[in-house]
Amino acid sequence: MTARNLDLLKAFPIAHRGFFDNAGRFPENSCGAIAEAVQLGFASELDVMLSADNEVMVFHDDSLERMGGNKTLFGDLGAKELQAFQLKQSVENIPTLAQVLAAVQGRRPLIIELKSFTRNGIQTDGRLEAQVAQLLSGYAGPVALKSFNPFSVAELMRIRKPSDTWPVGFISCNHAKDADFAFMTAEQMHGLSQLVEGIAPVCEFVSYNINDLTSELSQRIRARMPLMVWTVRTEEQFNKAKILADNVVFEWRGVLAERFV
Repeated sequence: MTARNLDLLKAFPIAHRGFFDNAGRFPENSCGAIAEAVQLGFASELDVMLSADNEVMVFHDDSLERMGGNKTLFGDLGAKELQAFQLKQSVENIPTLAQVLAAVQGRRPLIIELKSFTRNGIQTDGRLEAQVAQLLSGYAGPVALKSFNPFSVAELMRIRKPSDTWPVGFISCNHAKDADFAFMTAEQMHGLSQLVEGIAPVCEFVSYNINDLTSELSQRIRARMPLMVWTVRTEEQFNKAKILADNVVFEWRGVLAERFV
């Protein structure tokens, strides 16, 4: 059985949705933003969702309103329709995951978040997980997968082949503070936030909200597995992360392209 590549989680600081500027040439989750991160020496975190015709697309929101100026729901459109939209005022469009993999070619790690856990509930049909795993079967570069969705985490670990090297992580935070998780019970919120055994999924790393992370929780997680934090936007958050985490998903431009720890 192939060992999971946990070293990639610490190799380089991780640019949030690529090294992006939503007012400039390279908006978030665009090929340009991810290429810019690679050029500067960073890993990239990116979000993936399924189009209506089952294509894995790199995008964050449930609708196109914020990034594409259109209130259409993302999941109602096919891949070609989605790629017709320009991101913000740039010439970049919504890429497929296949396009991003072809552009990066393993030069820097990719941390891929599966967006299957929204204010509408938990997706459990397995289509996104299967499609992502299939795309990665022909990719030799360093990749890790993660999700807020406990089902996604468990499903990825279930369908992963013995030869696959990508680790699987769980994303967490104080769920009670976020309206997206209002459909959950108080017990579920607490269990997922505190990674309580039997509620939180078995995984190989954790990605946690820097604002919600405590020293006690950091120590408990890091005794078992690597811990990255999101999203570092200030020097104060970066300094907290240096103490409590193994790596950062960042937007603060003071981060240098060198090993975080």
